[in-house]
Amino acid sequence: MNSLTDYFSNSERSANKMQNEEINSLAKIIWEYHHMNYQLEKADCIFVLGSQDTRVAEYAADLFLQGYAPYILFSGGAGKFTKDIFKKSEAEVFADIALKKAVPKEKIIIENKSTNTGDNIRFSKVLLQELHFYFNNFILVQKPYMERRTYAAFKKLWPEKSFIVTSPQISFENYPTEEISKERMINIMVGDLQRIKEYPALGYQITQDIPESVWQAYEKLVGAGFTECLVKDQEKVLYNEKLGNEWIEWVEKDNSKGSREQEIFPLIKKWLSDVKPENLLDIGCGQGVCSTIIDETISYVGVDPSSVLIERAQKLYNSSNRKFIVGDALALPIENKAFKAEMSIWVWSHLQDLETASKEMFRTLLPGGTFLIITANPDTYEERKTFYKLYEENNGLLVGTFDLGEGNQLTDSTLYLHSKEYIKESIKSSGLVIDSFDKLGQLQDYPKGLYIAIQGHRTE
Repeated sequence: MNSLTDYFSNSERSANKMQNEEINSLAKIIWEYHHMNYQLEKADCIFVLGSQDTRVAEYAADLFLQGYAPYILFSGGAGKFTKDIFKKSEAEVFADIALKKAVPKEKIIIENKSTNTGDNIRFSKVLLQELHFYFNNFILVQKPYMERRTYAAFKKLWPEKSFIVTSPQISFENYPTEEISKERMINIMVGDLQRIKEYPALGYQITQDIPESVWQAYEKLVGAGFTECLVKDQEKVLYNEKLGNEWIEWVEKDNSKGSREQEIFPLIKKWLSDVKPENLLDIGCGQGVCSTIIDETISYVGVDPSSVLIERAQKLYNSSNRKFIVGDALALPIENKAFKAEMSIWVWSHLQDLETASKEMFRTLLPGGTFLIITANPDTYEERKTFYKLYEENNGLLVGTFDLGEGNQLTDSTLYLHSKEYIKESIKSSGLVIDSFDKLGQLQDYPKGLYIAIQGHRTE
């Protein structure tokens, strides 16, 4: 290869003539930064994070056979890169490799539901508790270029445990394979570095210093076209500080005649009066305004991806029966079967993946628990578009400036144009049962209803 364009399947993707040697040099800077360089030491359990790279499983099995820990845990479901490659979950594929290397079956623990690093940790934590394993220290085994991100996530999500991080001892030059090309590897490394910088604000990881030379390498590689695995702007928009502050300013204005006070709050109160839950999870709680109508006898937890909104909620509404935490509807920082009731108000129209959101609701609801979802009504999408000053619409996603009236607006507000069929099927596919699916919202002006209110339950 003589130029940067040799890295790409389509040479027109980059007009930059940066030489191959410089690409390698920049990528190696990031490669080295991702390594934590821990010295191996014995632990209670080897915790292996799944992926498409089966060399991770082989290395972890070797560590077990060398006596570094008495148990080995494989964690991973069907990931973005493996769902079309493996016929089993990542954890089960990795466990099969360990068994072939003579790791005893009774020493293997399998967590096969997680689809991201946060879930690897959260789901495994719950599984170990259910199995009555009480490990105090771990050897975390991951791909070489994901050591640091794994370290940061584990420190954030399970800080009371001790651990070291390691990976297969493979050089940058020898890591690529037929399945994992160098182009792919560099794209993933660049994407992981972006997440190391941005995810702490979302509550996913601890903050880590990024040396200037490392960030400069990142910027040059992004400029050269290595952008395939970056978090897209529409995925970040909910966490935007400006949007959070705009939302705070609008919500905290007097809105006594608005739909929230006139329709949404009364519905929530009636629902809670009917189901009488001991505790309630509010998914996408914003700055916690819904907590103000919750009876003090109910233990309330609000979760939102915006640290700006959570900080505001903690300032305004913290009390003995209210708790606010940063978290994502697609990876709730909540244990299995934890809540008697869950609600998600004005959130689902901002989520692309409703299947995962439904599965998370199912996972965290107690059997027999109930849920309430209020989201945009697909029957009035065209009317809703008139509320935007400017917007762009691509592949079922509308992004634009939402006019709140009286001089207020939401910059880069998102609206996923989900169909009713997709909303219903996403809920049903998770195992949840829909009890009612009703129109709601300014019916005098919009007879079809601006919203739909969905009530249902998890079966026993």
